Amino acid sequence: MKKVLVPFWLPDHIKERYKGKIDIISHPDPMGVYSEKEILERVADVHGLVGKANKTIIAAGKNLEGICSFGSGYDAIDIEYAGIKGIKVSNAPDGTTAVTAELTITLLLTLTRRIKNQSLLITKNRRCKSGGGYFALSFDDAMPAASVYGKQLGIIGFGKIGKAVAKRALGMDMKIKYFDIYRASPEVENQYQAGYMDFDELLATSDYITLNCLYSAENHHLMNDETLAKMKPGAFLINAARGPLVDEQALVRALKQKHLAGAALDVFENEPEIFDELIDMDEVLLTPHIGTQTYDARCEMATDVLDNLVSILNGEDIPTIVNREYLTK
Repeated sequence: MKKVLVPFWLPDHIKERYKGKIDIISHPDPMGVYSEKEILERVADVHGLVGKANKTIIAAGKNLEGICSFGSGYDAIDIEYAGIKGIKVSNAPDGTTAVTAELTITLLLTLTRRIKNQSLLITKNRRCKSGGGYFALSFDDAMPAASVYGKQLGIIGFGKIGKAVAKRALGMDMKIKYFDIYRASPEVENQYQAGYMDFDELLATSDYITLNCLYSAENHHLMNDETLAKMKPGAFLINAARGPLVDEQALVRALKQKHLAGAALDVFENEPEIFDELIDMDEVLLTPHIGTQTYDARCEMATDVLDNLVSILNGEDIPTIVNREYLTK
């Protein structure tokens, strides 16, 4: 039976599902993840691998036939080198869609209503301290709370997650605009009540910008000094996609200059490190890369990934192969 290395723990009911199909080697500790060194010690003997795979890991995987990213993004896999070695690489985007869209909307609302700050205020004062007069700021002058209804949400990347964000934002009476290198059909635009704008126009007119695109070398630092300056004054930036899409130092400058009102980030440019000044900014909301971190979502993602690898190891073609152009065998 062919072996698949999963560098993290899996619930028993997931492993039971694949008995007789593949032999799963996973981490024994529910909180554990194999290090690169530990993966290198195990990968030579397996046929399938889940998760990150650089050139060193791929070269060590002498029997590898398939690699699957744990989610939609695959920038942590050297897909070109894998293809040259005849190894099929797939992604598993379906399980990430709804839960990442949920977090995007959660970040947007938590940031703009200043939930973190208000909660900390109660903890500090040990009581519910009123903001005072009707038009007084809640407790400081860093950033007044803002509403979202009637405001324009600019979505960069109108794939599955971008559309799921639009669907949820419509329920809050937001105006939906988007940019993508591939424009959606009129039927899809009508379904999501979404209007297409070019990139610069979207930045200039949106009250909220959310990044929902894949990361690639071409869009490294998509949001930089120049593009952040093009955003509407007083706008908010939300990133639950990939950290290197945003130049964190440029973001700090835009916030310090009060050009942007606030930012919410679930991903970071140099994870696990975070630019120090971001951590200390009152108008910034940070979460530790939890876009898909619910039990239900992780179980769905695990089955999607393992289903893909079973198909690849059985010699079947699947639509989620992402390195076809590099495959030589």
